Amino acid sequence: MVNMRRTIAILYLACLSGACLAQNSTWSPLGVLVHPAEEIKVSEEIRKAIPAKMIVRWMQQTNLSSQGEISLIYETGDQFEPKPHIAFIRDNEKICDFSIADAFHNQVGFIDDFFGNISLTQAAIIPLDADRKGFLASFQNIGDGAATIFVLITEMNGKYSFVWNTWTTQAQFRIRSSGSFQVWNSNDGDNCVWCTHHYEVTNYLWKNDKLVKLSHYTTKHTFSPYQLSESPIVVKH
Repeated sequence: MVNMRRTIAILYLACLSGACLAQNSTWSPLGVLVHPAEEIKVSEEIRKAIPAKMIVRWMQQTNLSSQGEISLIYETGDQFEPKPHIAFIRDNEKICDFSIADAFHNQVGFIDDFFGNISLTQAAIIPLDADRKGFLASFQNIGDGAATIFVLITEMNGKYSFVWNTWTTQAQFRIRSSGSFQVWNSNDGDNCVWCTHHYEVTNYLWKNDKLVKLSHYTTKHTFSPYQLSESPIVVKH
């Protein structure tokens, strides 16, 4: 059991080493300002696989499936409404394409316009168990970055799908070397979004092809949302 946990921990670190921090943010008299991710230059073959003139923010060769694929995040909108999409490409052909809003349809509180105003923050391939990987991406709303969205996509039998998502305030997804996961979500019960807050911590475990919620608690001490949301996907021991 100990050796297995060590192996999984090494896999976590190896996979997260390919994570891409796509945005950065700075303090200002108006609060936190989120700067857009830089555009990534891609080959003509990849360019032909997605709609014309789209801005690519993230691209990596991945192995969610046994055949492998290229994971790609691009935007269909503009600097004011990025409208991000996640696509998977194999042999220069797009095999599936999702808007971020696709993960949240039919959920209570769904606001379609909101999902047009978010931009990529970070993305990574993470091990879910010894035989399964997932594509995890985080997005923040443009401007002050006051909301953080996480989505997780996996592949099974040739089909890619969202298997988990959450809509938070200022949050961090923690990958534990034990094989579990945590989401730290700022408890901003007042109007001071970027003041220090207690955090709501939810523990998860990958089980039966989904993230299962195990427990939940509130931190005794307060933390700066800025410090956690700057790195929304991290490895913790």
